[in-house]
Amino acid sequence: MIDTSSSMIHGVRPSRLTADDRAERLIRRPWTRSERSVVLTGFFGRASIAIEPVICGIVFSVLTVGIFAAPHLSPKWVPKDIIIVAPVFALGVLGCAVWALCR
Repeated sequence: MIDTSSSMIHGVRPSRLTADDRAERLIRRPWTRSERSVVLTGFFGRASIAIEPVICGIVFSVLTVGIFAAPHLSPKWVPKDIIIVAPVFALGVLGCAVWALCR
């Protein structure tokens, strides 16, 4: 039984309840439409924040590989000196990896 005489709520530890005890003692009800909306908004917000560094890292890695490959693929249009710029984008890939892991 839960003691409601103090502000601290004391009850039964959930890890000691069996599945039948949980079904019998815990209060369960269907979610309302507004509760479901709040949970889905939070989920998609977190997902969009988590996917952003991954997408940025992919873009920077494609730019890095493309800059290294461009002089070989079309030597008439792309000068060989363009490779000097590639490490800047490689640092962007590393920065996105740090960004994704430290969030």
